[in-house]
Amino acid sequence: MTVLHRPPRAEPVLSSLTDRYLDAVAHQLPRQRREEVTARVRASIESDVVRRVSAGVPAADAEWASLAERGDPKRVADTEAGPRWLIGPRLYPDYVRVLRTVAVVVLPLVAALVALGSGLAGENPLAVMASTLGAVVGAAIQVGFWVTVVFAVLDRRGVVLDSGSAVWSPDDLPAASRTGVGLGETIAGIAVHVLLIGLVLWPWQYWPSADAEPVPVLNADLRPEITTVLVALLVAGIVLAALTYRVGHWTVGLAIVDTVLDIAFAGLVIWLVATGRLFDPAFLDTLAESPVLSPDQAEQAVTALGVLIGSATGLGCAMDLLDSWRKTFNTFDR
Repeated sequence: MTVLHRPPRAEPVLSSLTDRYLDAVAHQLPRQRREEVTARVRASIESDVVRRVSAGVPAADAEWASLAERGDPKRVADTEAGPRWLIGPRLYPDYVRVLRTVAVVVLPLVAALVALGSGLAGENPLAVMASTLGAVVGAAIQVGFWVTVVFAVLDRRGVVLDSGSAVWSPDDLPAASRTGVGLGETIAGIAVHVLLIGLVLWPWQYWPSADAEPVPVLNADLRPEITTVLVALLVAGIVLAALTYRVGHWTVGLAIVDTVLDIAFAGLVIWLVATGRLFDPAFLDTLAESPVLSPDQAEQAVTALGVLIGSATGLGCAMDLLDSWRKTFNTFDR
C-alpha cells in the first residue's frame, strides 16, 4: 500500500520587523480594538509569508515583501478601525497632524498675548489668569472647529494630501517601543528639572543704573523655606524620572506621584503670583521710581511678568501630568 505523505508546511519566520509593524499599527487604533486587529493582521502576515516561502522566497525577503505590500501602518489602522466621523481614513492622519501642529503654535501664543495685554491693562493677577484661560479655551474651540471643517470639506471632495512622492517601505518603521520610557526622554526630563532648580536658586537681581546697588527681584522672604520646598519638589521629580526609567514604564503609582508633584509645584508658584509674594518689595519700589516707567506702568509690567511665570508653570505641569497618565494607560494596552 502506498502511503501518501503530506508535504511539510512551511512555518513563518517572523522577525522584529513584523513586531515593529504591528506596534505601529496598534498605536493608531482605539485601545479596545488593538488586540483584535493586531492578531488579525499578524495572522494575515503569517499566511502570506508561508505562501511566499513555499514558492521559494527566502523567509526574510518574504516577510519584507508582505509588509511592503500592505503599506503604511497608519493606512492599515485606518482601514481596520472602520469609518471615522466627519473625516475619512484617507485624510484622518493628516487631519490629526495638522490639528496638533496648529494647536501647539496658536494656543501658547494666544496665552502669552492675552496675559501680557491684560497685565498691561492693570488687571489683578487672578483676573489675568481667568481671562488667559478663557482665551485659550476659546482659541482651542476655534482651532478644532475650523480645522475640522476644512478637512471635512476636503474629504467629501475626494482630495488626497500627499506628503511626498516617496513610496513607503518596511525600512521606514520606527523601533518598537517596549519599555515605554527611553533613555533620551529620561535625560531630557532630568535636564529640565536641573534647569528649573538653577532658576529657583539663582540670585536674580535688578540694577536700576550702573552706579546703583542691585536689588533682589524675587522676594527675599522666600528663602529658605519656600525655596527649599520648590527645590525639594524638583529633586523629587528627578528621582521619579530615574525610578520610572528603572521600572521601564509608567505605572499608576508613579503617575499619581507625578501628579502630586506637578500640582504642588504649580500650585505654590501660582499662589505666590496671585498673592503678590513672588517679587521683592524693593524691586517693585525701584521700578516705581524709574524715570522710564510711571508707577502704574511699573505695577502693570510686574503683574504681566508674574502672570506669564504662573501661566507657563501651570501649563508645563499640566502637560507633564497629562503625558504621564497617557503613557500609563498605554502601558495597560500592551
